[in-house]
Amino acid sequence: MIPDNIKKDHVFMAIKEIDENGIPASRNSTKFQLFYNNKLYPPKYVLSLANKYANGKELQPWEFSGGVETNNFLEKLGFKIVSKAPSQIKTGPEKDNKDCHVARSKGGIKNKHNHRCSECKNTIIDMFRVIFGNVKIEHKMEIKARLEDYIHDSYYKDLATIYNALKNYRGNESFVRSKFLKSCDLYIPQPGFVVELDESQHFSEARKISLTHYPKGLKTGFNVNKWIEQCEKIMSKDNNPHDRDEQRAWYDTLRDFLPLIKGLQPTVRISLLDYTWCELDPNKEEDVELFKSLVLNIDTEKKENNKSSEKVRIATACLQSDGHYTNESRTRLLFELIDKLDQKADLILLPAGFYQTSNDPKTLYARLNKVIVQYLEKLNSNMAICLGIDGRCGLDQMAVLFTRNGLQAIGRKFYPTDFEEIDGADSYLSLEDSYSRVFELKGKKFYMAVCYDVFGIKKERLKNPGIDVILDLVHQFHPIGEDNSGDVLFAKHGFAGASKHWGCPIFGAAVFFNREIPKNWPTGVIWDCNKKNTRNWRYTDNPLTHYEEILIRGDENVLIRLFEI
Repeated sequence: MIPDNIKKDHVFMAIKEIDENGIPASRNSTKFQLFYNNKLYPPKYVLSLANKYANGKELQPWEFSGGVETNNFLEKLGFKIVSKAPSQIKTGPEKDNKDCHVARSKGGIKNKHNHRCSECKNTIIDMFRVIFGNVKIEHKMEIKARLEDYIHDSYYKDLATIYNALKNYRGNESFVRSKFLKSCDLYIPQPGFVVELDESQHFSEARKISLTHYPKGLKTGFNVNKWIEQCEKIMSKDNNPHDRDEQRAWYDTLRDFLPLIKGLQPTVRISLLDYTWCELDPNKEEDVELFKSLVLNIDTEKKENNKSSEKVRIATACLQSDGHYTNESRTRLLFELIDKLDQKADLILLPAGFYQTSNDPKTLYARLNKVIVQYLEKLNSNMAICLGIDGRCGLDQMAVLFTRNGLQAIGRKFYPTDFEEIDGADSYLSLEDSYSRVFELKGKKFYMAVCYDVFGIKKERLKNPGIDVILDLVHQFHPIGEDNSGDVLFAKHGFAGASKHWGCPIFGAAVFFNREIPKNWPTGVIWDCNKKNTRNWRYTDNPLTHYEEILIRGDENVLIRLFEI
């Protein structure tokens, strides 16, 4: 149902937003258009945006009906609705129309087929559903739009090079007018990547400029050279507003950088110009295989030749505690660790539940974001801090990552023990508040696991989504003979098991309550035993060793081990 408090001014604001940001591929209209100021707009998408200005949120397509309901509502506000005739969907004279390709109708007669064909888009969505299951359409993901938002990130110089090249193209300097990007066309939660459906307007001179400045190491789910060739062939121009091409090229660039920004798999782009996608049948196995060969270039396996040679220094921090602590005392301890390790480590790994709250863990995000960022900025430190937050009496068990640039990654526990009830993640790669649990540091991909998740990696035979390092935030171990005392079993079947299954090192940190931290308990493990079973694995089988150990004594003792990978 369409809220009746949407007024004409709200529609005008929606139209202005479309003029500035364009229309997502999946929100184009197939039958009707809103005609205003000699331009055409998709009525349902206009109302979706108008609701944002009236009620604070964009209406989702399934929340109201298009056609009669939408058209009548807009007409009552005084807007003109017209049928979408074939002439209205062409982008130029037929003989010069680079956006059309030929499709064969059911009767066998060849018809001109436009790149805005809604059936092509529906077919692509259905194909992804067949291959991956869950597909999210028009998925909102918090992606900052301004260059200065990335000034502390390792890829800032690459983004700055692209941004400056776009500025120099025509002298337009203010083409970024939003704080965040709009929703992506499609999001595939597992294994975790974005899909963009590119129509003709995405193949411009500005886009060519951005693509030619991509760094060599950037992983993409499409052929960059092919996209450059398409830009040279099509040379689309969109001068409404005057800098729309630069703006679109910049926003496309940020989506292509999502593997670095959000730790996702490479962004997949599909050109809607070079294939008649609606001729494929998602119910035919041969068509699905053809679609895979045409589209999918997803790096879901680790590739040895893409590994970074730059070393990452990891500090694991295990705590010895009598249980008398508060969030405030833990913050003081965190600052002490940062002071001690500022020049020694690139990343500090702390246990699960390092912070506790009876409320939603989100209530701590903003406060921690502020104090940690301020402290890191004061020291001019580029360290990453990985720690655990338990909320709602353990129902929410989270791993979070902070840098001086703020909150970077969030992971929710997905694999509980047999005796606990939690509000778990949908899958091992689910996003949490638009954040991935995967992040990148010095060219290496890190995966944040919460405690028992490492058992899930092995037992569920989960596929490694290109991870180089696992970080496991373990809760606690109690004195031998009490519940939760199995530190040896955890190291053998949890750490070693996950390392064996994914073929990468794993690092862990835990709290030892009312007991000494075992001197030989491994906080860094890499499997190197060929086919040996984890049951027979011993600490002495672990070739991964730390190069320095530091003990900090206080209300809670901390044993720090420094590794380099």
